[in-house]
Amino acid sequence: MKSLLENKKFKISLIVVLVLIILLLLGLVINNVNKINKQQDQKLQAMEMVQEVLEMARVAKESNENYNSNEYLDNLFKSNNITVNGNIVSSNGYNFEIDRESLNISNELGSTNVDIIDEVTGSAGKDESGRDLGKINLRFTSNIPIDKIQIENIDGTILEEDVNNTTYEKEIDVVFGHTHVISAVTSDGKISVKKVTKENPYPQISNPSTASGVRTANPLNFTWPQIEEIAKAISNDSTITNNTQEFTIKYKGNEYIIGVGDYTTVNDKKVRIMGFNHDRLTDQNAYGGTNTYAGISFEFVEFIERMGMKDTATNSEGWEKSIPRERLNNEIIDNLENKEYIKQVNKNYLVTYRTMSTSQNKLWLLACSEIWNNGWYGVYTYGTVNFKEGEQYKYYKNVNAIAHTKNANIVKEGAFWWLRSPGGKQTETTIFSCVKDDGSNYWHTANYACGIAPGFCI
Repeated sequence: MKSLLENKKFKISLIVVLVLIILLLLGLVINNVNKINKQQDQKLQAMEMVQEVLEMARVAKESNENYNSNEYLDNLFKSNNITVNGNIVSSNGYNFEIDRESLNISNELGSTNVDIIDEVTGSAGKDESGRDLGKINLRFTSNIPIDKIQIENIDGTILEEDVNNTTYEKEIDVVFGHTHVISAVTSDGKISVKKVTKENPYPQISNPSTASGVRTANPLNFTWPQIEEIAKAISNDSTITNNTQEFTIKYKGNEYIIGVGDYTTVNDKKVRIMGFNHDRLTDQNAYGGTNTYAGISFEFVEFIERMGMKDTATNSEGWEKSIPRERLNNEIIDNLENKEYIKQVNKNYLVTYRTMSTSQNKLWLLACSEIWNNGWYGVYTYGTVNFKEGEQYKYYKNVNAIAHTKNANIVKEGAFWWLRSPGGKQTETTIFSCVKDDGSNYWHTANYACGIAPGFCI
């Protein structure tokens, strides 16, 4: 009895497996039939479009309404988005041979086998109409030789090039948002058509404002590579100046408002935007083009470390030969998560109380004139010095602080923090300027350990 029962179970299992296999095969057949039907529908639509154009030409020819044989027919095809190459026309990826005399389809050539890949490689600014221009790289591959390619230029003219190869690659300019028609003609006379429409993937800036006053700061919810892209767009935009308060930016399909005071973190330390297009780049090719200013200037709101400006109580040789400059640009920067995006800029500094020089830095301490446009109790011109080492940043312009007065907008960690400015008088050879724990300007002996809150540019 047991053996018979086991036999029965085996037969049932076998039947179930066979049914499942039949259903699977049936599903594959139905799927292939659907694909074939879809392809046939697309081909039929393409053929009907060609036939409609030929019928329009036939009517025009019979009525002699501006009919000029080949020229009229070619223009009629092109105005209906059908590509023409002699007697071969292409609609929706399908090719047909036409008889120009009888105005009929004489042969169905099927679809082509040319693969056209397009990739955005860069931004090309704007044209005279204010349209965003970009660059794309076209790559053609085919299993038979490509005789020639036709590329629609920005102005609508057609660039035609002989190829005689199975591959072709070219970088071309496009209008972002505009449909460009790219065609490849293979050695069998078939045409492969690619319609390229690229939305601008790069930051697009609008509505810059130069409003004054401390604005409500917002978090910068971008990665550092994205912030670099935004900074490049700012550097490329002449409407953004060191007096810009905020602007609207369209980036990756979303709109944002970015402005002075907005913040993010570096190595878990808070940093904020001080200004835009403020600091002069050491290398004008820093963004891959020719740029004068770094797009965004940041400052640390929290201290990286605490240290003295010098080992002894002297400000000899100023910022250039200070301990913070040496450590910031040769040691500390190597440990920052965004180091590869930081741009080197030129910073003026006072070697003595009145002698000015310039140094190149990726990380640097602020100067008195970059914070205050007034002097400490009227004794000095800019904070505790008499000479301008740099223009006032927009953030501090908004704060509009008085050098000898408390100001919470300048306080960092409730402690003293160093500036790169030395003493402002000939007799003041042992001190550097600093910001007190209440946000007012003061000074300290050079070997005293104060907070280090550097600036940097992206």
